[in-house]
Amino acid sequence: ALAAAMTATFAALMQPIIDYVFIEGRQHWIIPVACAVFACFLIRGLATYAHVLLIHMVGQGVVAQIQKDLFIRLLSMDLAFFKEKNSGTLTAHMISDVHLMRSAVADTLTAIGRNILTLIFLIGVMVWRDPILALGALILFPVATWFVVFLGKKLRQISGRTQETMGDLTGMLSQAFQGIRQVKSFSQEHAEAERVGHAVDQVRKLNLKIIRTGNMSTPINDLMVGFFVAGLIVYGGVKIAAADMTTGELMSFITAFLMAYEPMKKLAKLNNNLQVGLAAADRVFGMMDEQAQIVNKAGAKEFQAVRITLSLNDVHFTYDR
Repeated sequence: ALAAAMTATFAALMQPIIDYVFIEGRQHWIIPVACAVFACFLIRGLATYAHVLLIHMVGQGVVAQIQKDLFIRLLSMDLAFFKEKNSGTLTAHMISDVHLMRSAVADTLTAIGRNILTLIFLIGVMVWRDPILALGALILFPVATWFVVFLGKKLRQISGRTQETMGDLTGMLSQAFQGIRQVKSFSQEHAEAERVGHAVDQVRKLNLKIIRTGNMSTPINDLMVGFFVAGLIVYGGVKIAAADMTTGELMSFITAFLMAYEPMKKLAKLNNNLQVGLAAADRVFGMMDEQAQIVNKAGAKEFQAVRITLSLNDVHFTYDR
């Protein structure tokens, strides 16, 4: 919240910077305004550093505990479960999926919170400078948000298929390396190379599909923002000519809008990362919900191990000479 507030404060300071310092040349404003701008960036930098450290301490601890719990749950499963699930898929759940969850918890959720607060504060600056222009911006933002949510649903589906294919690839590699003697004995190098190569191509195609879908929001958002900024210039130019607005007020509004556009773009990217992380979380918690088919009967007696003593007497060993 503190870092977001400092971003909005800088946008608000554009009005005295333009009107009082640059246009009117009020010398007594120069040092106070310069110090205020420096303080904004200093406080924002320190606040951002502090909150990143704090959230990573929490997020890393949460995800590490999930990883431990998942491994314990897998150890409790019966052999039939491991016959159905290859080791590559299980390893992908333990490593790749948990890594995506860690990124979603420690990085994405924090950045989403910071950018939403930044957007709210900057909208407040725009409303303060010109409510009519701010209304136009508020119409633009929901349209962009709907498009981001639409793309996020697509990404979540594609990410699920990508991780499943990645698990299959990991399993193929594990089988090939563990059975390398058999592969070479039966001259199956070419067949294994084709099998793994096909899986690699599938992963490549799905990753490219994620990139295409995830970055589709950028040109659409740029088009809407470009149209709105062009309208700002026309509207502001008319109001300045009519002496209904100062140059500093217009520049303050434009600065706030452009700075608000940055968190909008970041939120689109972060939503993509969040959807990938949520898809990974679905798979991880799905594994944790698995129940072993072989369980103890109700009232079963606890197995009592019989202790025996084994002793070896006059046992010798030597190498043949």
